[in-house]
Amino acid sequence: MAPTVDGMVGVIHRTEAQIEMPDAMQPLWEKATKDGLPLEALHRRITAELLTTGRYSLLADAATEGSDLPCWPATVPKR
Repeated sequence: MAPTVDGMVGVIHRTEAQIEMPDAMQPLWEKATKDGLPLEALHRRITAELLTTGRYSLLADAATEGSDLPCWPATVPKR
């Protein structure tokens, strides 16, 4: 990531986001994506992509079995 974008992401995320969610969704703090990214890291990734490309897609889906938590298969746009 370019130093300017990295710096802007740092400025934007200098304080932790205040996110309220039901107790049943608390595990998303530790694993928000299928590849194991924590919620805060996903938030930083989204911010960086918005700063560099101006867009980011995030599809929310529900697992069919084994979990009550949503699945967020995030995609990075082609550059």
